[in-house]
Amino acid sequence: MEQSASNTFMVDLSHWEEITSYADLFSAVPACVFKATEGTVFTDPQFYTSRSESIKAGHPWAAYHFFRNGLDPATQARHFADVVGANCSRYFCDVETTVMMEMVRTGVLSNDALAALRADPTLWAGIHSVSGRYIKSLTLGIGDNIKKFLDVLEVAVNKRPGIYTSPGFWNYNVVPTPAWTSNYDLWDAHYTTAPSPQIPNGWTKYRMWQYTDKAVVPGVYGHVDGNWYNGTTEECVEYFGGSIPPPPPDPCFPQAIVISAGLKVRSGPGVNYTYWFTEPQGAVVDVLAKIVYDPNNIWLQVGRKQFMAMKYLGYTHMEWYV
Repeated sequence: MEQSASNTFMVDLSHWEEITSYADLFSAVPACVFKATEGTVFTDPQFYTSRSESIKAGHPWAAYHFFRNGLDPATQARHFADVVGANCSRYFCDVETTVMMEMVRTGVLSNDALAALRADPTLWAGIHSVSGRYIKSLTLGIGDNIKKFLDVLEVAVNKRPGIYTSPGFWNYNVVPTPAWTSNYDLWDAHYTTAPSPQIPNGWTKYRMWQYTDKAVVPGVYGHVDGNWYNGTTEECVEYFGGSIPPPPPDPCFPQAIVISAGLKVRSGPGVNYTYWFTEPQGAVVDVLAKIVYDPNNIWLQVGRKQFMAMKYLGYTHMEWYV
């Protein structure tokens, strides 16, 4: 899913996205960035599972923190470091999302306006002309606070973090542009179909570009944030922490076990074929063949004109019994 030879598709995820199969997700993208923390106490309820599954699979991953301006930046940095640990390859600070969420909560922005700001950075000028005093109260001292967060985090994990922001938010709210800006990798949020994004003041290039919140990938229900890593797949894997091990081969002379509450046996490999009977949870069957339509639509032949769904619509119904 590469945009070009030098851009690689990847995703970022939080508990707002339902991950139905980590195996399918990891097969679809070379790296994932997971939300870990927010503010001084909140931990994303999906983070520990995502981190564990990534480490177990040897799949490259990174973590990000929702920065809340107005809360102590050093405490936020230590909270982020404590939750993620020091063995993560990359750490990112999201410096804008909580401000924009607060603007939506208080009615300054609608959800449609929020999406429009990500697509057209110049719309920030109009928002400031109407609600400038309120926005200033949310972003007071934000540049100095971000830098303190980054400094404390870098000492805690011994790695230089990156910054997630959009050109509109950064250009209109982190002013004047800090001299240290370009010292940090940019994760640029600009929702556009253009071949490249607008770059916030202080940077000349992006490390990652979040170009949409409407991407679809195997293993995740609904829409996710889609990103382009500015480099080849090999460079993306190296940046986020190592190689991806090959998937284990299917067992010879296999058997499979039903893990759903009950699973229909059909006359062919698909839901439109005749339903014969149901195998209960825990039933072990001999497998004659595997039919793969796509990573989320896999059927097993278990007898003459007898087929069962191993995976369907992102859900796993059977596993190899070894």
